[in-house]
Amino acid sequence: MMGAGFPPLLPDSRDPALGVLVLTACAALLAWGGALLYPFEMDTIVRLSGNRLIATYYGAYNTTSGIAVSLGNLAVGALFDTGVRWLPWAAFTATGLVCAGLVSRLHRAGHLAAEPVSVPV
Repeated sequence: MMGAGFPPLLPDSRDPALGVLVLTACAALLAWGGALLYPFEMDTIVRLSGNRLIATYYGAYNTTSGIAVSLGNLAVGALFDTGVRWLPWAAFTATGLVCAGLVSRLHRAGHLAAEPVSVPV
């Protein structure tokens, strides 16, 4: 969903009304994708940790995410500086598609399989 939020920004439109519509669509898709992602993301960390040292895994995840966001912002700024208007949006779209593919690969490898839930009696 989040990767799908960027293709509307690819065409170069000078019409302000169309620009507002496109930005609204982009923001809505990003918000929807984020709302879908967050619970899955937290559950995936617990599953990949093997239910051990969960807080340590969360901390490592947050540290890694912070570094990735900083480097990503630097890279996107460099893409904007190239002057090619569509390039950053194409890079965002490609990143979303690659991430979706990697999650699919985790699923196929069985790392995201549902675990039986034990119910206290």
